[in-house]
Amino acid sequence: MISATEQVWLPAVVAAGEVLREVVFVSPIAILALSCYLIEDLVFETDRSFTRQGWFSISCILLIVANIAWSSWMISTPVENVVAQADQSLRFLATIGAFVAAVVVLLAWTMLAGARQVHREINGAGVGLTLLRLSPLVPLLYYTTVSFIRGNEFVGDKGLLDLITSL
Repeated sequence: MISATEQVWLPAVVAAGEVLREVVFVSPIAILALSCYLIEDLVFETDRSFTRQGWFSISCILLIVANIAWSSWMISTPVENVVAQADQSLRFLATIGAFVAAVVVLLAWTMLAGARQVHREINGAGVGLTLLRLSPLVPLLYYTTVSFIRGNEFVGDKGLLDLITSL
């Protein structure tokens, strides 16, 4: 039998564990955001013919916010139970779809805008500076893919995609 003290502390311990797991997951993305900023600052200070761009840093920050919002939303919501209710399922799935679509559009927009900015200034840069400016794009695409895979696994046993296709 669980005592009253354990009933109060058990959810707090579980919540703290979830927060710690999320911090561990987003900390490399935060380091990537800082490195994106530092690379652009270094390139700008080296040659002032380039403009400062924060597109890749903004992409990292958007990815962090999306990860935290998604994980807190999915941890607090029993998605499988809500989807099982016919009257709530379509509205809930539409909300999830809108959130995922907004995140995909914002991330694609910021990444493509950053790559476009580098491409526009390619004439003033050598190959080295161009590759240096584009280098954050590879880990950013990796973390975006990992985030979507991880986000899919947050929903139920088989994931959100299987849950939607089984309707």
